[in-house]
Amino acid sequence: MIKKVDLFIAIAVIVISLSGYFLTGISLAGEEKTVIIESEGRVFAKYPMTETRTVDVKGRNTVEITPEYVRVTYADCPDKLDVRQGKISSCGGIIVCMPNKMTVRIVGESEIDAVSY
Repeated sequence: MIKKVDLFIAIAVIVISLSGYFLTGISLAGEEKTVIIESEGRVFAKYPMTETRTVDVKGRNTVEITPEYVRVTYADCPDKLDVRQGKISSCGGIIVCMPNKMTVRIVGESEIDAVSY
């Protein structure tokens, strides 16, 4: 037999769980992501992930930036590991081209870290 207290506790647990789910979704959706391209240890460029663009990095690499993802589309290095790595889309994602000394990373201001996410 279900008592009123049991029903109240079950509803409270459901409401708390759903509010946490929706609050997490709201904070992630409003997150501003920025792409930082570094070449030879220095910042080459910074772009927000708000529009689609293609960036030429000193004629050695080409980086495609869209609101959904970032990827390297061209590299003149012999192994092309950065091109084969594919797309990155979340904060903390990084693409590295060791022969050309280039890194591409996504940064953002999120209140949620990798442990709690």
